[in-house]
Amino acid sequence: MKVCLLLILLLLPAALPADAQTELVIAYLDVGQGDSTIIKMPNGKTLLIDGGERVETQTILDMADSLSIERFDVVVATHPHADHIGGLVDLFYEFPVGRVLDSGQQHTTKTFEDYLTAIEENKIPYTMVRDGDDIDLDPTVDIQVLNPVKNLPFAMHDPDNFNNNSVVVMLKYGEFSAIFPGDIEAATEGLLSNRDIDVDLLLASHHGSNTSNTPTYLNAASPEVVIIYAGQDNIYGFPHGEVLQRIDALGPLLFRTDVDGHILLYANQTHYEIETLGTNKSVVIPEFPNLLVVSALPIAAVIILWRYGKWKL
Repeated sequence: MKVCLLLILLLLPAALPADAQTELVIAYLDVGQGDSTIIKMPNGKTLLIDGGERVETQTILDMADSLSIERFDVVVATHPHADHIGGLVDLFYEFPVGRVLDSGQQHTTKTFEDYLTAIEENKIPYTMVRDGDDIDLDPTVDIQVLNPVKNLPFAMHDPDNFNNNSVVVMLKYGEFSAIFPGDIEAATEGLLSNRDIDVDLLLASHHGSNTSNTPTYLNAASPEVVIIYAGQDNIYGFPHGEVLQRIDALGPLLFRTDVDGHILLYANQTHYEIETLGTNKSVVIPEFPNLLVVSALPIAAVIILWRYGKWKL
């Protein structure tokens, strides 16, 4: 009897929901034909991945305000294309930023020159990152860089290779995991597919382009949810139809910024929830089987004790 009571008391906390202070928040912003993701850690530290086009700075600032964010501790620029770094230029002048991380690739565009000037003029610490580097913001959240590799297989400053040399970030919080791949294409996806990249949520590579999102890569990631960044009626036809068919065949839930607008994710230790601000969808995904099994044990223990007459309910 005492052993059973002790077991119940030890396991009971696993059945209780995590409070709001342990919540991870990810905002996938509708920045048209571009990428921009805000991540707020359970301890309040923040990470911004990409900034969309130059005109999207205010979109980032508005979402930061709605999430009660007063600074970005780290900003990651996945690669030097304007639809990923443009919105960062004015942001660096208007909002506190702790440090900037990118691939180190150099572009010749005016947008990229302005990006470098903004970093320099605002005296923001800058670091080039490679596979194996960690982004330390919260002890409960593991954020690891998966790409570019240390010895780049693709020419560093060749514009044809900017996409494949994108900074790829993998995040893990408790049982929740996600990948942010920038615009990697099939070559880099092939390298990553040989690694453990099984995740709950996958951001589609390169806006859902058919030069990316290969069947091998999607199967290796095996996500429950896929999110696609794409602008409404964009000239590239993103996301491509064959990619949508691959995703549909795999079976995950699909969200798109061109359809759903801003997409918000809230994750704690038992489940995660996705809300869309454009289409007002709300989905709770309790797909953490290990935690759910443990959470059910206290209830099972009570039922067993009651069934055999040890307790009276």
